[in-house]
Amino acid sequence: TGHSIKDLILITLLFGALIGCWYAYQQKKSSQKHLRRMMKDMEGLHKAELALEDLQ
Repeated sequence: TGHSIKDLILITLLFGALIGCWYAYQQKKSSQKHLRRMMKDMEGLHKAELALEDLQ
């Protein structure tokens, strides 16, 4: 019975580690997507700024 409790704890820890890694990967993907969108917005803002300077 001592082995089965240790095995259960080990499996639970491994499962928790897998979930943690998956969550970190999802967060990384999400932040990269957000960063790309922000860079695109900054580029558009810069173009608008240059266009405004040309008008003046």
